[in-house]
Amino acid sequence: MAVAEADPADTEGGASALDAPAAAIRAGAPADIIALDPGAVCLAAGGPDTLLDGWLFGGDRSVVRDVWVGGRQVVAEGRHYRAAAIEAAYTRRVRRLAAL
Repeated sequence: MAVAEADPADTEGGASALDAPAAAIRAGAPADIIALDPGAVCLAAGGPDTLLDGWLFGGDRSVVRDVWVGGRQVVAEGRHYRAAAIEAAYTRRVRRLAAL
């Protein structure tokens, strides 16, 4: 679904669950958004009403193409912007533990 196609009701349920004011999808507003790979096999049979089901019950992390948190993109083309630093820190710690 394109942002222009979003229904205000799409944000109201989450806001209600968090006991927070409803947000709006609009230019300049902070947002937490995921973009799924429309070519993913687990999404192939469904339409707009079943995308989330296809991802949650048939997909994995490879289906997530892009993520924005607070309006800032943190995952692009499936890769977290800090992936290299996180992987390096993890590798250092694992090597330290292996040396014990």
